[in-house]
Amino acid sequence: MKLVVFDLDSTLIDAEGIDEIAKLAGKEEEIRKITKKAMEGEIPFNEALKKRVKLLKGLEIEKVEEVANSLPLMKGAKETIEELRKHGIKTGVVSGGFDIVVNKIKNELGLDYAISNKLIVENGKLTGEVVGPIVDEESKGEALEEIAEEVGVDLSEVVAVGDGANDISMFRRAGLAIAFNSKPKVSSAADVVVLEKDLREILPHILKTKTVEDLKKERKEVEIRIKQLKKNISEKRALLRKINRKKREIIDTIRIKNSEANRERALRDKVNRKIKELKAKRKVENMRIKELKEELKKLQSSSGKGDFRKIRREIQALEWKLQTTVLDIKKEDAMVKRIETLREKLKNYEELIQVSDRIEKHKNASKKIHNQIIKLSRESQRHHEKFLRALRKIKEKEKEIDELNKQKQEIIPVLEKERKDLAFYLKLIKKIDNKIKKAESEIEEITYRSGERELREKAEKIYKRFKKGEKLSLEDIYLLRRFNLV
Repeated sequence: MKLVVFDLDSTLIDAEGIDEIAKLAGKEEEIRKITKKAMEGEIPFNEALKKRVKLLKGLEIEKVEEVANSLPLMKGAKETIEELRKHGIKTGVVSGGFDIVVNKIKNELGLDYAISNKLIVENGKLTGEVVGPIVDEESKGEALEEIAEEVGVDLSEVVAVGDGANDISMFRRAGLAIAFNSKPKVSSAADVVVLEKDLREILPHILKTKTVEDLKKERKEVEIRIKQLKKNISEKRALLRKINRKKREIIDTIRIKNSEANRERALRDKVNRKIKELKAKRKVENMRIKELKEELKKLQSSSGKGDFRKIRREIQALEWKLQTTVLDIKKEDAMVKRIETLREKLKNYEELIQVSDRIEKHKNASKKIHNQIIKLSRESQRHHEKFLRALRKIKEKEKEIDELNKQKQEIIPVLEKERKDLAFYLKLIKKIDNKIKKAESEIEEITYRSGERELREKAEKIYKRFKKGEKLSLEDIYLLRRFNLV
């Protein structure tokens, strides 16, 4: 290999440059989300870049340069570049980041080439725009070709190293694509996957010095990832089962409460129908009372003065006194005579008394119905309150189900992603196993050939002794026959 082209963010530096600059603008969370979506290939890089740069409008260039100077290099970055330089390999960086950061890293590491996006600065501040062609997911591959042409090497002799979805266009063009601590979507597009965050781990792949021990170490790292993913998937599946169990329990509770609500509503409605019937009866009674009062009023106006109720009360009082008091004969006779006189007097009010009695009868009937209505209204209210309590409980449980569904919606996408990651790493470990097997076979072959050469040399020495007439052992004779010397 004669040229290695690196990505910048999370490859040559152990940070996302634009995210660090975003902190200055107080837009860290907004820009971090856009960066994440771009790196995972969810939105076009060109669109993501414009959105992020716009959010940086007004930042002072001096402060941006301070951030650039504070960005940490990736572990092993200096040693890797130095080792590549010793072997005469040219190095470059192609980044969708900004020239302020990229040029600083180029100079610090002594890289040969650098291509990035150029920020526009006016009056010492960022304008929120970039100048020139935008370095995005497709143009990164074109930039790699441009550097290869300038160096004068074929693309088959170029190595691309990156971690994001926008590096895949470089991977397609390079002779060797190395995914460095990347997501499975990016790793699946690479020839080699390096999991450890140490750039020195790419050297054996580029310089062809990778040993069986290196491969086994890489396999161990993949095994750790697989084990963690299996654990994560198992935990999330268990959590989903728990959520589903809880949902079934809640649904059963809702079913019970729904039956309870329906029962209480039916009982309430039945009582209300009875109340309605009673109110209709009471209305009839009250209308009859009204009619009789009108009739009583007319009779009272035609019968002249006098109060039959007073006469009746007096008769009742006298009769009670006769029954409960010991009187002499003269007083008793006078009382009896008074009662008879009053009764004679009442005969003049006979029709009036009949109407009055009928009014009283209807009043009693109305009152009885009213009391029944009050009693039934209380019963209806009790059923209604039970009905409302059941409805409130149902709503509470429905909210619990909504919360559980929300939890599921958060878990399922993560679980699906981890399943895909697991499938990728299982395939990767098979590839590593094949590499280990091939490497071990080559070692065995070399060892075998080395051993054969030594045995032949020994046989030739024995043959010289044989020609001199020296005595040979049985083992010596077998060895001569093996190489067809006798």
